[in-house]
Amino acid sequence: GNPVACAAAIANIKFMKRRKLCKRAEKLGSIAMKFLEDIKEEIGLIGDVRGKGLMIGIELVKDRKTKAPAESETRKVLNTAFKKGLLLISCGHSVVRVIPPLVIKRDELEKGLETLADVIRHVSRTRKQ
Repeated sequence: GNPVACAAAIANIKFMKRRKLCKRAEKLGSIAMKFLEDIKEEIGLIGDVRGKGLMIGIELVKDRKTKAPAESETRKVLNTAFKKGLLLISCGHSVVRVIPPLVIKRDELEKGLETLADVIRHVSRTRKQ
C-alpha cells in the first residue's frame, strides 16, 4: 500500500522487461546448470543439482545412495567460498544456494562457478582424510 514502494516495483519491472532479464537468466541458468551437472559427475559430494534460471541449489550429501545430508561439509563450502570472495547461502541442511544478480556478466558467472567448483573439490578431498 506504500506509493513509493509501488513506484519502485513498477520501475524495477520496466527495467527487467527492457533489459530482457528473464530471458537472460534462462540462458545463463542453462549454462550454469550444464557446468554444475558436469562437475557433479566428478565430485561425489554433490548429490543433486536443481534450479530454474539463475536460482540454483546444489545438494551436498555424505553418500549418494543414502542421500545423507552433508551438513558440516556444506558449512565448510560456504565459509571457504566466502573467504575466496563468493557469497552464498544455504537452504535446509545441506543445499548451497547459487542466486547471482540477474545482471551478472557471463564471465563473472563462469568465474564464480569455477571458484565454487574448486571449493567443493577441496572440501570433498579433505573430508576423506
